[in-house]
Amino acid sequence: MQDYEAEKKKGELERAKEEARLNGDYELTFGTPQGQRVLLDLLKQCGIGRNPFDRDQAIASFRAGRLDIGLYIQARLGLEDLRGKQRLTRMAIAHRKPEEEEQES
Repeated sequence: MQDYEAEKKKGELERAKEEARLNGDYELTFGTPQGQRVLLDLLKQCGIGRNPFDRDQAIASFRAGRLDIGLYIQARLGLEDLRGKQRLTRMAIAHRKPEEEEQES
């Protein structure tokens, strides 16, 4: 019984280390200006901030699947709460194209 508990704890520790390593990889990947632009593009393609529902169930299911991936990425980067959303907004503003700024004027 003790061997089982020790193995279980060892497995949990290994999973926690892998999770921390992967979270660090996400931060490293999306921490550069180029990575932030890619992140914003991915989240846009995933439909973050848009309603995934449609009268056509197949379309709604497809959009919900894409949205799930975007939410997963946000969670990995710690962007799912209010502070994270504010961070994403600042990122989007910093990476706007000049023609987008002209349209708002």
